[in-house]
Amino acid sequence: MFGNKEKRDYALLIFMALVVIIFMAYLFLPSGDKKNVADAIAATQNLPDINSGEPPHTERADDFFIAYNARIEGALAAFFQHLDNLESLPESPAPDDIESSLYDTQLLDKKGGDCGKLSEVLEKIKRLSVYNLKELLLLDFPKSFSKRFRYNVYTAALLQKVPAEHLSIRVNALSNQEMRDLLDFSFLDLIGNELEKDFQALPILLYFELLLKRLNIYTDPGQAAFFRENIEKVRDLSPRKLLLQIKEYLNYSEERTLFRLEWIENDDLDPDDVGVYQKLNVSCVHFLKQKYIVFPAQTEAENLWISELCNADSGDIELEGLSISSEDPGKSIRLDRILYTPDTSRFICVLTDDTPRPEPDINGTSQEDLLSRRVSSLVRNVEQHYKVIHFDPQTDEEGVEQRRRQLIDFGNYLKTTSFYTPAPTPMP
Repeated sequence: MFGNKEKRDYALLIFMALVVIIFMAYLFLPSGDKKNVADAIAATQNLPDINSGEPPHTERADDFFIAYNARIEGALAAFFQHLDNLESLPESPAPDDIESSLYDTQLLDKKGGDCGKLSEVLEKIKRLSVYNLKELLLLDFPKSFSKRFRYNVYTAALLQKVPAEHLSIRVNALSNQEMRDLLDFSFLDLIGNELEKDFQALPILLYFELLLKRLNIYTDPGQAAFFRENIEKVRDLSPRKLLLQIKEYLNYSEERTLFRLEWIENDDLDPDDVGVYQKLNVSCVHFLKQKYIVFPAQTEAENLWISELCNADSGDIELEGLSISSEDPGKSIRLDRILYTPDTSRFICVLTDDTPRPEPDINGTSQEDLLSRRVSSLVRNVEQHYKVIHFDPQTDEEGVEQRRRQLIDFGNYLKTTSFYTPAPTPMP
């Protein structure tokens, strides 16, 4: 229509003159006629852009994208609130309202234009697997579909695809490198590495649970280091501060600590054998807000109590009692449970630390409830692969008897592993 510059300039001049005439008429006409003039001014806003060649918009795609995103955000926020009643993310796909809000392509197709372009992008996302969902960042979204909207699309798609592809089961078979490739954190760039709303933590929370489901938290916690490194740069401005809590859980440290250890080995004929080891300097690991010691420790001196216990009786070791506590009287740290498996000589002494817990908020729930219950659930899943001896001092009579039998089994386990070195036979 405007094939050359001269014609375009001429059309632009006419357009500007028309706007001036309408504006002057609006100023001098009686008020009763101003509504019609205002409508005329509004109509000029729908005139074609003579430079772009685009047709007039009867309905702004931006407005539709805002409404589309509001539906997704509402579904994600509702799903997040539902998590308060669960120990871990469900194995089944997220509720239908998330899927229906995400893949509302029928309505998008009817709108055409940029809405139709978004529909094409969503159809591509449907075909992506969890492993290549990061390609969503490379798809050609409409320019007016903001990065924050794309983040919500990523979150909704992830919640649908992880359970649909049974990833929580398959994750155990992944190698460390495959796990790192799967947990791609580049999507956080879409929101400027800053969380403002609670539901925006859903992808990180889901990744966190997948990580812990395959991680032996007592024998190889270092595998979680890459996870914390990737979320370290993210600011958490959300009300629940879940990301800050996850960072705290993934804090890993190892420090030398002095403990007092005592064991009692029952002897029916002679007085019981007792071993007391003060200022036992061993490496204590802090991870997932737990403290634990892994035996055998690094030096022979740290493992002396084990060898002397195993040599306390030439027959079976009837372990009557075992206790570990901090040498620091200001720290209420004691032995909480022992984890071991008969097929390995490595065992773990998990310690309890009676530190004050966060006070409940005005609704009666702690800000850490959601995450602490989920971590506890995942820890219990890990411990299903171990024999566990609990040392709760409040144990009832039946529990005490059960622990006595468990300690006897544990003593025999120690003696049948490499810890046991027979005492030298006296010379005749």
